[in-house]
Amino acid sequence: MRNLIIYGTKYGCTAECANKLAASLEGQTDVLNVEQNATIDVSVYDRIIIGSSVYMGQINKKLKKFIEEHLAKLLGKETVIFICCSLPDNFNDVLAANFPEQLLANTMEKTFVGGRLDIDKMKLVDRTIAKLMSKQKGDVAPVAGILYDVIEDLAKRLNEHSKGA
Repeated sequence: MRNLIIYGTKYGCTAECANKLAASLEGQTDVLNVEQNATIDVSVYDRIIIGSSVYMGQINKKLKKFIEEHLAKLLGKETVIFICCSLPDNFNDVLAANFPEQLLANTMEKTFVGGRLDIDKMKLVDRTIAKLMSKQKGDVAPVAGILYDVIEDLAKRLNEHSKGA
């Protein structure tokens, strides 16, 4: 099984999740940050794993563009989607607002892997928005963090599926 994990991140949380997942997958797994390079031949992969951070309800813009440009090829692949954000309550709404309906219908796994607000890395605008969204004055309340057990469980399911294919 040849896997591609393509992701978009703003401050590094999604990169950490993508690399953790890659380390747990069997078979060849390439990891690509769409911010650094969006030119890749997806046709050489058996499975495409798409990961993105979510800011103000939106996934990474370059990743969204990549999906639109490669949708026909993605529909012919096993696809998996994971998102990193602080609030899982609106998970399905985020998926519906950011991914083509055809892709969601064809995706074998969709999961939330937690998130992290790294205030020290944030630009002023993002830091201000995070504070407003937390409805607190002063520091932003801590987020649950990356759900490493969810990433491990996802890897196990994908590895088992590969063996059964």
